[in-house]
Amino acid sequence: MAFCRDAPPESIPHWLSLADVQANIDSGYFDPTELKPGQVVEDSPYFADCWWPITGAAERRPITCEAARPGVDWDTSALAPGAYVVAGYTYEPVLNDWTPRRGVFRVHDGDLDAAPPAAAIFTTAVDVWYGDPVRLAACVDAMPGSTWRLEYAAMPDEPRLELDWQTLVPVSPVESTEFDIELVLDDAHADVRLHVRLVVEDPEGRTTVAHMPTPGTVLMRKQTGVTGSGGDEPNDFDFCRDNPAADDLPDCGKTSELESSGETPDDPGDGCACDTDRGAGLAPLGLLVLVACRRRRD
Repeated sequence: MAFCRDAPPESIPHWLSLADVQANIDSGYFDPTELKPGQVVEDSPYFADCWWPITGAAERRPITCEAARPGVDWDTSALAPGAYVVAGYTYEPVLNDWTPRRGVFRVHDGDLDAAPPAAAIFTTAVDVWYGDPVRLAACVDAMPGSTWRLEYAAMPDEPRLELDWQTLVPVSPVESTEFDIELVLDDAHADVRLHVRLVVEDPEGRTTVAHMPTPGTVLMRKQTGVTGSGGDEPNDFDFCRDNPAADDLPDCGKTSELESSGETPDDPGDGCACDTDRGAGLAPLGLLVLVACRRRRD
């Protein structure tokens, strides 16, 4: 799924569509009275006219490396120029989950100045001790004269799309495509989990926002004299490519025993899914101009 705006971590609505909600209700695993406002992407005011399936519901694949390795082609012909964030949608009621992809795509037709800026923060989490610096790796693709600033908001008790954002690092000029941000948090931020986002604005007043990819992403602990864990760096590990056991499916038992007895699992949330008939390979789509702004390590 592609979104035209970024969102705070864990705040993408749980369900993609009302059809997915209904399928879960029909399965008997979900009580419709538990559905709350804002839990469905297609009904969310925040994401209205701002989400596009890269693959549709009819093209869903089984959750296996074999099905994932071929990848997908993304037809961007219907998209306006701009920055798009991508997240994978795991349809496994009631454990539906979103997995954001690090980085951002800047889609354009060759005229970069016609496209709003693109930005990404690659550091997923920072855990430092009092007084130690916070270091973030960032990427920006924007026209000359653009600026950036860093903002923070205290992590709420429940995921929300709208937060009280405050300035963490004031406005600075964009001087390179890839750069590191270093800062030391004030005393008031000690032992408070913070959401952090990067805001980029170009000379024409167009802005883009990039959130850190995980919730409660920055934490400064009060204890002194001890080195913290610091920030993480992106790596090139690929589960399906680099894990020798990637194709070893979990042992879910013999489904024929349940089928013959007419029973259904009491707990659909055991994390074990063996239905390999829910999906098929995708026919390639015409892939138009697509620029990925991402940080690489040699």
